[in-house]
Amino acid sequence: MTLRAYLWAQMCLVVIETVGIVALVFLLLHQDGTLSVFLSVVLALFAGGFWRIYRRPADSSFTPFRVCIQPHWDKILLNHNVVAGQKELFETYEQANTSPKSEYHVLRSCIQFTVIGPGLVYRNDRKLFVWNLDFQEPIEQIPIVHMQRNSVDYPRLYMLQLFSRDYELGLRLGVDEKDAPKFIPLSILPCSEFAEYWTRYSWLSDQILCRVQKRDRKRFGWKDDCGGLENEYFSVSHWGLPQDNSSLRMNLWHVD
Repeated sequence: MTLRAYLWAQMCLVVIETVGIVALVFLLLHQDGTLSVFLSVVLALFAGGFWRIYRRPADSSFTPFRVCIQPHWDKILLNHNVVAGQKELFETYEQANTSPKSEYHVLRSCIQFTVIGPGLVYRNDRKLFVWNLDFQEPIEQIPIVHMQRNSVDYPRLYMLQLFSRDYELGLRLGVDEKDAPKFIPLSILPCSEFAEYWTRYSWLSDQILCRVQKRDRKRFGWKDDCGGLENEYFSVSHWGLPQDNSSLRMNLWHVD
């Protein structure tokens, strides 16, 4: 089952539940014959509408959540020949670790962000607000010199949301002969991983979501890792945050 099919199933459950409430109220009102069919139908529809309003906070609320992405730099840099070997990799780590603690370097720290709501994300690592999760983080300790252009660039770790709504994590290594960026996809992070924060589910739909997440993890090469997920190149963890303003504000400024 795809995530789209899951969402359709979720909507069908809502429709079935509402129709069941309307039918039940109609039978209770009309069973003794004191009310006309028309009045029973009207009152049953009103009851169904009130039921949906009553159930809406539990069905369609959003929970802010935080995500931590830890790249496995040894695998990423060595497997794609970004550094020549273990010695250069160690020197690159040392250079990143000697930079001021106030400066963010993706090679030294993980990527952390908080999804506050639709279209609003706080980058805990960069301490800034952004509108989406498309970004490129330069690895400033590994300069790439372009002789023809007489310029210096850096390898970049990127995150890009695809048309399927999944997220591509990869490496950008400068440009080719035609000045086109060279992108190396490393992993696909399925959007179903975060679906639980966009709405609250019943027990039945929780089971469906669990199956969708397990299928997507297997399809994209992820495995469970102490409540998160992991593959050859990344470890990802995520968790929901309190919805009250004071607690959320404290979590925004906190970086592990």
